[in-house]
Amino acid sequence: MRFDADGRLVAYVYPSGPLDAAAVAVRRLGGTVERASPEIGAVQVALPVASVRDVAGDAAVRYVGLPRYPVLNAGTRVTEGDAILNVDDLRNAYGVDGTGVKIGVISDGLDEFEKSQNSGDLPPSIDYTTCNVVPAFDPTTPLAGGEGTAMLEIVHDLAPGAELWFGSFGFNSPTAGTEADFMAAVNCLAQHVDVVVDDISWFGIGPYDGTSGVSQNTSSALNNVSNPIRLYATSVGNWARRHYGDPYQPCDGGETHTFQSSAQTVDAHGAGPRCSNPIVVGPFSSAIVVMEWDDAFGAACNDYDLLLREHDSATVIGFSDNPQTCTQNPVEEIAWSNATFDTVTLDVVVESVGGLAASRELNLFIIASDVAYYTPAGSVPNQGDAGGGVISVASIGAGDPGADDIQPYSSNGPTEDGRQKPDLTAIDCVNVTGNGFTSPFCGTSAAAPHIAGIAALLLECNPSLLAADPGGSASGDRTLLSSALLETALDRGAPGPDNVYGSGLVYPLAAAEALCAGSTGLLGDVDCDAGVDAVDALFILREVAQIPPEPPCLELGDVDCDLALDAVDALGVLRYVAGIPLPPPPGCRAIGTIAP
Repeated sequence: MRFDADGRLVAYVYPSGPLDAAAVAVRRLGGTVERASPEIGAVQVALPVASVRDVAGDAAVRYVGLPRYPVLNAGTRVTEGDAILNVDDLRNAYGVDGTGVKIGVISDGLDEFEKSQNSGDLPPSIDYTTCNVVPAFDPTTPLAGGEGTAMLEIVHDLAPGAELWFGSFGFNSPTAGTEADFMAAVNCLAQHVDVVVDDISWFGIGPYDGTSGVSQNTSSALNNVSNPIRLYATSVGNWARRHYGDPYQPCDGGETHTFQSSAQTVDAHGAGPRCSNPIVVGPFSSAIVVMEWDDAFGAACNDYDLLLREHDSATVIGFSDNPQTCTQNPVEEIAWSNATFDTVTLDVVVESVGGLAASRELNLFIIASDVAYYTPAGSVPNQGDAGGGVISVASIGAGDPGADDIQPYSSNGPTEDGRQKPDLTAIDCVNVTGNGFTSPFCGTSAAAPHIAGIAALLLECNPSLLAADPGGSASGDRTLLSSALLETALDRGAPGPDNVYGSGLVYPLAAAEALCAGSTGLLGDVDCDAGVDAVDALFILREVAQIPPEPPCLELGDVDCDLALDAVDALGVLRYVAGIPLPPPPGCRAIGTIAP
């Protein structure tokens, strides 16, 4: 369904006789005639919702139906997130496709992006030069990688009218790709586009509390009132099963740390306490281990070392033994490559140098195929921990029938300073062309661009959100978009916002109800005050459904009796009580199941 600016339903009225007679009936009952089409055999009209039944019952009218709308040729592959999140319904209901909005992506590279352009999965024009901050490195070569191509495809599926940009910081360049390069790319896009999304994780460049240079820069770029950017989304990371965090505890009276299960740490193989953490490295793959502990950066006085040993052996094959004498950072890092055809098991070992280090909270991120002891909590890296309104995105798989369960690898909060992360959840393991990158595309890297595409649609339907801040000062518009996405999300997991799903699964239709110009009560906002409240719910119950409210819940419109009036209640009334066929929220599977 689509509605005009006055909240009237756009419909076809099929006559029982002449077209003119049907048009007269429409005008008599409060509607307007947009055009008569002998070819279709109907009159295209705009009807007040309350008069639809009366028009349909008029003797001159055979029936009232909805028009059909064209499908844009946006390529051969469309992300499943488009339908699961009802983004297609948002485009149809509000007539938006992202036109007039600029979206920037930061990832590895754009390998084979021309193939996606040729198939229609990407638009003919993508600006990848303005914000290539390492001009000597070509982001379109195979060396660069193609995850950026896949991310842009998802954005284009959701917002096919948006202008696409790519920010290259030399991710796979042998001489670039530093955090300084990354920050330059972030700053460039923030100065040129309306929405930015990245899928980059950083380790060991600062505490995981939003104070690293990268995290602070992203927050500052978003909140700089001279920049046009209105939303920044980043993938929260895929580190829930490749992160370890517990206080140092001597193993068997020695200097090495004891790895074991705890209130927050999983012993994946049931091995019991060990003096090492076994990891698996695949053929021709690399292992990277980055360890921090909770000393101050630039003032670490507790000296820990990091070792990599052959499995169940004393043979050391890699080590990091930076001194910590109260002027260094609390960081150790090892990188090791498996140059064989065999899968290799190795042991990660943490040592207190001379047994003298005070017990500190250890924080290890381990890039490997399998990690024996892992800690989901606190597995948010630098950039994913950014504050200031930066949205960190978790993922639910497209194959999950109810869109209920977080992916096991999706990073969990809190950040080291106790803030909730992630902020929002979207869909991953979605269909892309496979040009330059694997399909299906899994990971929070695939979830984050869904938020960017949705943001573009909302910005188009509420152009005031794109306006420059008056007088160069911050305005409510700069936070209104992200607030609407967070506040209308569908709760998942434990009740309320949490460190697994954030505010919940993004629900674009409800966000549009709160933001979009000419909103017509698609989710129950009858009086068009951008709020779903008792006025709306009571009106629907009494005037549309003609059901007298009964205490204690329906009297206030609270369908699911959770003592909160929200989009769940309004949609439940419209869909299940009034019988109006609106798309249900993801996860509402059966009639009568109002709340997911």
